Amino acid sequence: MRILVLDETGKQPRDIVELLYKRKHDAVLCAGSNDFITEVSGKAPQHICLNVESWNHGKAIYNYLGITRKIENIPITFYNAPEEFNGLPNRPQHKNDEIIRENAEPQLIVDKALQSA
Repeated sequence: MRILVLDETGKQPRDIVELLYKRKHDAVLCAGSNDFITEVSGKAPQHICLNVESWNHGKAIYNYLGITRKIENIPITFYNAPEEFNGLPNRPQHKNDEIIRENAEPQLIVDKALQSA
């Protein structure tokens, strides 16, 4: 399965990608908005692991380019989400979306992503 990981933070995203590789998935790390836009515009992923803080850094450009429409049929595992977070504006919630509110460990993020895929 092709999984995008949008996360601009330190070591955590690399650990997530490594765990996904070990479980035989095609994981692509998007370490910034440009990477994410390029990947979403190319071959569609089957799942996205998304650090909410990283999304918020690029949300103005994502909104301008209509990225939420391009990912509306793709399940997303949102992590490091604030308590009030309930999804992306202008994107209907997918039945397999997962929201992890706590500062999650990479293993939990991967387990939740693969359970909902």
